[in-house]
Amino acid sequence: MVAELVVGAPPELLRWLVGAAHRRSSLLLEQAMETAWQRAFDQYGFRV
Repeated sequence: MVAELVVGAPPELLRWLVGAAHRRSSLLLEQAMETAWQRAFDQYGFRV
């Protein structure tokens, strides 16, 4: 399915798709890290 989209696509479109995929994966990673942090540390509350 992806190959059909890529074949003959303008380079600008491919660059945009790559950028969008990278932004999305970065967002997913950030959200996963935030969730892991909350599960690991925030359950104990803020301590100084």
